[in-house]
Amino acid sequence: MIFKGKSLNSIDFLLLTSFLVFIFNISSFAQPFHLHTNQEQFYSFEEKINEPGSNYHTSIKPYAADQLNGFIQPDSIKINENIFKRKLLDDNFFHAEKSDFNITADPLFAIVPSINIKDKNMSAETNWGIFLKSKFNNQFIFSASLLYNASSFNNYLQSKIDTLNVIPGQGYAHKYGGNYEYLNQTFYFAYQPIKYFTFEAGLGKNFWGDGYRSMLLSDNAYNYPYFKIETNIWKIKYVNLWANFKDIRNTSSSAWESFHDKYGSMHYLSWNVTKRFNLGLFEAIIWDYGQGASVRGFEMQYANPIIFFRPVEFSLGSPDNALMGLNLKYSIFKKTVIYAQVLIDDMVTSEIKNDVKHLLRPADSTINYGSWMNKQAMQLGIKIFDIFTIKNLYFQTEWNAARPYTYSHRQVYLNYGHYNQPLAHPLGANFSENIFILRYNINRWALETKFMYALTGLDSMNSHFGSDIYKSTFDSYQPLEHNIIVNEYKNHVGQGIATHIYYAEFKISYLINKKNNLRADAGFIGRTQQSSLSTSKENFFYLGIRTTIPERYYDF
Repeated sequence: MIFKGKSLNSIDFLLLTSFLVFIFNISSFAQPFHLHTNQEQFYSFEEKINEPGSNYHTSIKPYAADQLNGFIQPDSIKINENIFKRKLLDDNFFHAEKSDFNITADPLFAIVPSINIKDKNMSAETNWGIFLKSKFNNQFIFSASLLYNASSFNNYLQSKIDTLNVIPGQGYAHKYGGNYEYLNQTFYFAYQPIKYFTFEAGLGKNFWGDGYRSMLLSDNAYNYPYFKIETNIWKIKYVNLWANFKDIRNTSSSAWESFHDKYGSMHYLSWNVTKRFNLGLFEAIIWDYGQGASVRGFEMQYANPIIFFRPVEFSLGSPDNALMGLNLKYSIFKKTVIYAQVLIDDMVTSEIKNDVKHLLRPADSTINYGSWMNKQAMQLGIKIFDIFTIKNLYFQTEWNAARPYTYSHRQVYLNYGHYNQPLAHPLGANFSENIFILRYNINRWALETKFMYALTGLDSMNSHFGSDIYKSTFDSYQPLEHNIIVNEYKNHVGQGIATHIYYAEFKISYLINKKNNLRADAGFIGRTQQSSLSTSKENFFYLGIRTTIPERYYDF
């Protein structure tokens, strides 16, 4: 059945999903608040949840705070008796509690000025807002954040923003002079009738994987309306996710309602097979809302909560974009974890065989290798806690790669993207990347070093080499898409304008308030982008103070 007559738009989608949360209001069990944190704070408990036998499902984020009880170490810092010092250093800004109700409020802000070493240009990211969370009758929870942003950025980010019309991972970029103004809001309603099931509806992001990046579903793109069911039984955690994505290309308006609707139905099953080995299974279907006489609305066939619904997609005549994948994690030792992901967008096994033959016989010109129809992405990484037996010294290295044209589609509305950004890796496709992270914590101090190197193949005018997932991908001309015809064979990572990206960051930070992650930090960022056509370099220092704000990825 398909909703016909009145189709679901974004507001309808949110109202429907919020209603679905309420209808499961049977009896209360727990309050599944998201852990309101960012990657800087993950390190304080990540070692514990990755230990063999923890039975925690580390690849499903955001984490549920109630499920981390026993893993997060209690705060041993002495609480100030002076109310003003306590509010600044140790406590929430506002907290009220009664027997059937409580609410917590904290300010959100970031003031991070930076200076470019070469041209002495100043830029500053400034964000102001509020974070709320509340519980009603021990049955229902609500959480929300609202950020108003007025910022300027360094050159490489400004160029990206002007191209995308969005701040990476955040709102629509309204430019006033040299500054951008934008909003970033999130919220969710959640209910857990029994400890095995959680129902949630909101506007936000999800992340599936154990790496710094995810090739399956990341928090790279902007927030989206979603409805989610989490089932946690025995050694299995299973997530159903339905989401309303937006394509913002073909409109002159910046209003959310004016953007083109598309939908996603995703399943992720995490199974702790042994005390050391975790297996994750992923699948997703992206379909177009349609327009004019071809409006489809929300396909109720895709409301099927059972994993492996590719037969459903085939029963509809296979009009949509289907992706499948694996997430693997193995604890080699108590403090060493290896992890991997494989994403399959499209795969033709006979063409894979030709790729293997080409690797074995590279001089054989009769082998047609590198088919554009083979679209896959991969990840391999390792995490080591207390490396060199130094307490709180953390090391992570990760390799990510995506073949040309992965995540794209013949119909651009069906690509694996939202709000002009990929739903997986920020580089899109046609790239290979290496990341190295070293972090050390002592008391309230943290030191971090991050290096990233990537090879990608960019497009020149009137070309499509596979990095831009917002271009139609097909090997013949499609009049409705006005596409650039892609090469049938000999496609490889880095084809096009081979571009090398080098990114390094050194940061020191001091935690002021653990409750709201108020911290002061200072750092240096150096970025070089080099190709046969041009070379650009940027080096700048920054100094700032901030609370917990949504994760931002500018390291690409």
